[in-house]
Amino acid sequence: MKFHVVTEPAYQVAADVLILPVFEDETAESHDLALVNEAAGGVPGQVIGTDEMKGKPGQFALVRVPAGLGARRVLLAGAGKAENFTSGAARKLIGAAVRGYGRKGVATMALVARQTAVSAAELGQAAAEGA
Repeated sequence: MKFHVVTEPAYQVAADVLILPVFEDETAESHDLALVNEAAGGVPGQVIGTDEMKGKPGQFALVRVPAGLGARRVLLAGAGKAENFTSGAARKLIGAAVRGYGRKGVATMALVARQTAVSAAELGQAAAEGA
């Protein structure tokens, strides 16, 4: 399986599964979530903020999205509080995502690099270690 950390607009990324970290207390209107939600026809936004996806660590929700997004599916991944998101937390999130959702039929996964204190380079390292 190929795994990518992307910094380009998430709605342009071609992958079987796009991993989108969701922080606690976020809504689908949060800037980078809103871009993906709009491109995905509002499907992720129907889940974000519900009991299914409150952004808590270890919480995952896989949604199929219509055409308009480069990925066929979006994996909403609870990332905890944004201010507590570290490369260690990213490693755990990525590892759980790959183990739980990187199964047969998934050749590529991409992680959206959200605006946090963790750089894209650190996310890449976390992906290599966590996957």
